[in-house]
Parts: sequence; C-alpha cells; structure tokens
Amino acid sequence: MKEFELIEKYFKNQSFSRSDVLKGIGDDCAVLNPSSKIVVSTDTLVEGTHFLKNITPYDLGYKSLAVNLSDIAAMCCNPSWALLSITLPNISEMWMRDFCAGYKVLLEQHNVQLVGGDTTKGPLSITWTVMGSSQNKIALRSSAKVDELVFVTGNIGDSFVGLEVLLNHPTEMQEEVKDYFIRKHLHPVPRIDLAQKLRTFISACIDVSDGLYSELSHIAEKSNKHICIDIEKLPTSKNYKKLGYGEEIALSSGEEYELCFTAPKENFQEIQKISKITNINISCIGTVCEGKGVSFKKDEKEIKSLNLKTYEHFSSY
Repeated sequence: MKEFELIEKYFKNQSFSRSDVLKGIGDDCAVLNPSSKIVVSTDTLVEGTHFLKNITPYDLGYKSLAVNLSDIAAMCCNPSWALLSITLPNISEMWMRDFCAGYKVLLEQHNVQLVGGDTTKGPLSITWTVMGSSQNKIALRSSAKVDELVFVTGNIGDSFVGLEVLLNHPTEMQEEVKDYFIRKHLHPVPRIDLAQKLRTFISACIDVSDGLYSELSHIAEKSNKHICIDIEKLPTSKNYKKLGYGEEIALSSGEEYELCFTAPKENFQEIQKISKITNINISCIGTVCEGKGVSFKKDEKEIKSLNLKTYEHFSSY
C-alpha cells in the first residue's frame, strides 16, 4: 500500500466532522475556523522509550492519543482538532486497522476531528498534535496562590505497577489484579470532562505524566511558591496497598495522567460535590505556602529522607 492509499483508507474517514473545520485531510494544510482561544500540545512516543515493543496496535493507538488529550484537560480546555504524524518500519493493514480503532474511540468520545498529519518510513514512532479551545478560563501552572489547597484526582501509583507487570510477568499475582494494573498503564482516562466541571473552582493545574513529585515541583517553580504535601493523604488503590508499595513509588510513578491542581480553601466543598457527582476520587493532599520547592510531612513532622525519582525522556524501558 502506498502513502496516499494509506491516508485515504485509514486516516481520512471519520464518522463525524466539526463545523469549525473548513478543510480537513486532503490539502497542504487544514483550514480551521475557531471562535475562541486555542491551546496546542504535541507529544512524540518512540518505541522502546515511551512504549514497549510488544504493545498491541490498539493499545498504542489509544494511549498515544490519550496522553495528548490529558494535556488539554490540564489546561481546562476542550480538545477540538488533532494532527497525527506516524513513522512506520513497514505497512501492515491489520496493524493499521487496530491502531486506528484504538485512537478513534477517543476521537469520537471527545468530538475531536483528525485534520491532517504525515506518514513516513522508519523506526516506529507516533506524534500527535492536539489543539483545544476555550472561551473561558485557561488553567496555568503559574497560578497557585498562598493558602490554597493542593488536590489530585483518582489514584496514583497504579501505572508504575502496570508497567512492572508487563515487564516482569509476576506469577504470584492474580490474573484479575494483573489486568487491573495493565489497564491503568495502557488505557489512562484523560480527565477532560472532569476538568470542565472543575475549571471555575481551581487555580493552577497540571497532569501527572512524569510523576506527582515532578509535577508539584513544576507548579511550585512556575508559581514561585512552596508546596507542602501530607504523604498520609496520597490516594492509592486497594490493589496497590495490598502489594505493599509505599509513598515513594506513588510520588514518582509517571504516566498516571491524573490532574494535580490547587484551589482556594473556600472551594473545597464544591470540589467534593464534583467528586461525588462524577464518582471520581479527588483528594486534598497539601497546601501552598510562601517559599520555594516541595516538602513532605507525615504525622505533622517534616520528612527529608524520601528517595524520589522523576521520569527521564532520554532513558528507555
């Protein structure tokens, strides 16, 4: 199959089209007609660095788009358009069919139109550029204020365990528990709908891609504030707790794609209402203070001995 046949068969056809796309795939450029502020994010996933070589094409299609949509959620915006650039060692129609099926689930779920991209031959890598829009507030990392509370959505640490399961195939772990952790690693849920409900109540926001400690450090640095975290309040799943993993893993675990944000204390009750309505856990884990950096406490005592790591892009699985 040649390049243009590939585009025509697998990328051009979508079950819906947006009214703000005047021209999609088929010309030198897409033509968009936005009516609001635009946010743009791009991420490249390279085989062996960002995903395992034995990942299924469906899971790769899903996850490669999900991690980009998570960036849009972190800005409290709605995703609107996407560009896909893919480098393939060869063309397998079965592989392409399953890969496209994976990402199309998210395109349709979040009303995102694929409007262009590129295909080329080489080592397998996937680059998504996702554009979002908002007529309202856009959340930035630099907006945290003194005396605000720090929150994180969902549970953290499960993605790390999922990767460990995929790498080491532990025989002592029950199959349903394995499936749970693998799903958390391969099928993260972009918190787009949740972010839309939270946006009027929060200040700074970031998604947890490189580890919670790393993301907290970004907010502290960009906002020129100090963040203090109570590690007893870190949200972890029942399965995670049963395996005996501790706080250090939970704070370092990347690829969680949960939201970490700050909010005024007076908004605590509204945030808890949203948590109850959406059935998504939103945990208050700390406070914003004067100063710089990130610190941790337990039983009201500061902890200085944590061995925390952050994700390094110039490493590999």
